[in-house]
Amino acid sequence: MSLKLKLVLVAATLLISAVPSRSALADPLVRSSTNCAITDVSPGATACFGWYNGNTSQSVPEILSLLTGAYGGTWANGGKTDGTKVGQPHVPAGPFKPFFEESIKDFADADLDFLIPQSGLFAVALKAGSEFGIYVFNTGSLSSISINMPNNKALSNAMLFTKTNIPDPNIVVPEPSTYAMMLAGMVGLGVAARRRRKV
Repeated sequence: MSLKLKLVLVAATLLISAVPSRSALADPLVRSSTNCAITDVSPGATACFGWYNGNTSQSVPEILSLLTGAYGGTWANGGKTDGTKVGQPHVPAGPFKPFFEESIKDFADADLDFLIPQSGLFAVALKAGSEFGIYVFNTGSLSSISINMPNNKALSNAMLFTKTNIPDPNIVVPEPSTYAMMLAGMVGLGVAARRRRKV
């Protein structure tokens, strides 16, 4: 192998190692005994995470961290809609149309309608009892999700998470001076190798 090729390989290795790599997805939430499946919802989700112990409202930073770790970019909380007890008025709030809580048996299967159809990459966290699961979708326009809750859980609220177009502040973009220093170092290595060969 020629010296030039070796230098190029060393420089390429150094350049690749300088680029931050996305580490394996660390799960910042506490898992429950229930597992999610992409078929819990229809149309089927692209991926699902959970089920987890706790409440979606108290776990927003962890959910955002999990989605960012899995899909990159910047994610935002798009709002939450609570279920309405049957016989009580529904106060409109959040990104979903009203849905109603009844008994576990009656509400394990339900439709969740968006006020504004969603498209692209987004996630829906579904809370039931003291647990929640996160379902990720990557689709064209979607106005409704049919839910078949695992273990006949009763849905109590749903929270929307969307991937925004805001640049990720954690992406490191080297300054031009960094490239200049790297180029100068490679030239220096080349000059040293050339001198060494002449001697």
